[in-house]
Amino acid sequence: DLDEMVVKLQGIQAEFDACNKHAKQLGEYQEVLKVQPEEFADLEEATMDFNLKRDVWYSVRDWKVNVADWFAADFSKLDMGEMEKSVGKFMKTVVKAEKTFDGMLIVPVLKAEVQDIKHLGPVIQGLRNPRLLPHHWDKIDAAVGKELPKEGLTLGLLLEMHVNEYSEQIAEISIE
Repeated sequence: DLDEMVVKLQGIQAEFDACNKHAKQLGEYQEVLKVQPEEFADLEEATMDFNLKRDVWYSVRDWKVNVADWFAADFSKLDMGEMEKSVGKFMKTVVKAEKTFDGMLIVPVLKAEVQDIKHLGPVIQGLRNPRLLPHHWDKIDAAVGKELPKEGLTLGLLLEMHVNEYSEQIAEISIE
């Protein structure tokens, strides 16, 4: 469960914070005693490793929230700029995690989900073209093999209808 994972991560974060605070105190004591300061390279490396893993799991949580919001929102009111910005941010986290962690099983799952939404861009832009006229909608309906609702349309409904499979045709029709 994602919520349980976040709680566990918060507990681990508190432990890392305590260890890092203790390491800093030891360094200060060593300076006062004029003793060669001890390097805590393993702790620094483990902290960086944990932080990236934590960020991946937080990204999974945040991604789920964003997708749920996007799927339920009125299609005509989706903020495409914000959506693209979010997709880019999540993709950046995925790429960084891929380079760092070869066996973290959640990374390919998140990557696939992010790419699925990223690939919806042309469909969303095409269907939100303000210059679409009734004859464009007729062509889009014919291309996807079903009539798209003109009101109450959501991204979730579009995916249920598998409209994403017709992105090229929708993009072409929307610029005619």
